[in-house]
Amino acid sequence: MLSATPPARRVPFEVLLPWVRTNTIAQVAHVHNDINIYTRATDPFNPERVAKILENVQIGTDLSDREREIVREFLGGFADIFALTVGEVNVVPGAMYAPKIPPEAQFNTGVVHQRPWTLPQSIDANAQVDVLVTTGILRRIDAVDMKCVSPISLAEKEH
Repeated sequence: MLSATPPARRVPFEVLLPWVRTNTIAQVAHVHNDINIYTRATDPFNPERVAKILENVQIGTDLSDREREIVREFLGGFADIFALTVGEVNVVPGAMYAPKIPPEAQFNTGVVHQRPWTLPQSIDANAQVDVLVTTGILRRIDAVDMKCVSPISLAEKEH
């Protein structure tokens, strides 16, 4: 029997949850241990912060050692534009998301039909949501104020 859609891509459990080791209790992924380097607003050129930025940037192998050093110096000179965490992203003044939804629109507010998450997946997703709530990107609402629900998909990144 032929299917109109390709089958779902299976991602190995180890890829989805690299911090989980066999015969151990699930551990939450590293979120923020180095509080001292998240100083974009107060000290964007802090040497520890610049080092962390350079650690996260990949420079191609097709450059000579001198060219790589020039690129590293260039990136260090613009350390104030890099955000190491979601909390360091600057808010655009006056920006507001206001979708134009007709008052008579009907949304799905029922149960989301998806496979339940494993304990490690649930712990990680909740930790990420907590970070977004703490930084003010998301806010909690009462269930009566909910307008729509949809499933969340955990997927492997391309890179």
